[in-house]
Amino acid sequence: MCGNTRVFGSMDKDNNKPISIYFHGYPGGFDDVVLVSDILKDQLISADVFLTGAALNHHDMINEYVAGIGEYSKGAPVHLIGFSLGSFNAMCVASKLGAEVCKLDLISAVAPLQMGDFLPKMAGRSVFQVAQGQKWGFDLMVAGQVLLCRLSVNLFVKALFSTAQSKDAELIKNNEFRNSISTMLKAAMLNDAQNYKYVVRAYVRDWESVLDNISVPVQLWHGKEDNWSPVEMALELSLQYRNVFEVNVFEGLSHFSTLQEALPKCLKFKETLEG
Repeated sequence: MCGNTRVFGSMDKDNNKPISIYFHGYPGGFDDVVLVSDILKDQLISADVFLTGAALNHHDMINEYVAGIGEYSKGAPVHLIGFSLGSFNAMCVASKLGAEVCKLDLISAVAPLQMGDFLPKMAGRSVFQVAQGQKWGFDLMVAGQVLLCRLSVNLFVKALFSTAQSKDAELIKNNEFRNSISTMLKAAMLNDAQNYKYVVRAYVRDWESVLDNISVPVQLWHGKEDNWSPVEMALELSLQYRNVFEVNVFEGLSHFSTLQEALPKCLKFKETLEG
């Protein structure tokens, strides 16, 4: 989406029903959801529809999310779901929307790096370490990732999942899953690399203060074998969030496999409100 005009298209909305808004991971896209079920796409709104394309940094992105969601919801209860690095965006938005949010679900969530010794356990630690350094270094790394996706997305996916473990290692051997995630990641890197850089650069800075401003009920969903965002991140968040009411840790699941298990369960909450 480009320009400065928000276009919500034909999204259906009933002010008496909760609006479930999904924040995808990075690199990634709303088609994260397709990795779980095509049917779920009809129950969710991609947070990306609230971006105008005019953001110059992560702060601008969050302000666009907040303004767009507020304009669209008009008093309807807002249910935020964040996956992976998208959980960082969801937390930032929840801290600003306050009571407008009825629930915050965080799947395979990330925690501030300053809260623990997480990096050695993270498969993507090299990306975050480079992002902590000079801007040009991270720009160069992302440019290389974009070029690799353009030339051979299969090699990019192979590198990304080279350390996949537990259920994720099985998923990437599945042709349908591998084809779907390859298509999604190529589109994300070729069309959304700038926002990817904004999010990662903001994430590696200290954002613990965001947690202090979140007052909504929080539910965490995490795979015990996750080596993208280690389970210790969820456990630490549960200690810092005063409103965490449940932490769900799945034995034998990792990152994307937890998304497959947790996302349908998150939407059960919406059904209880509608009922």
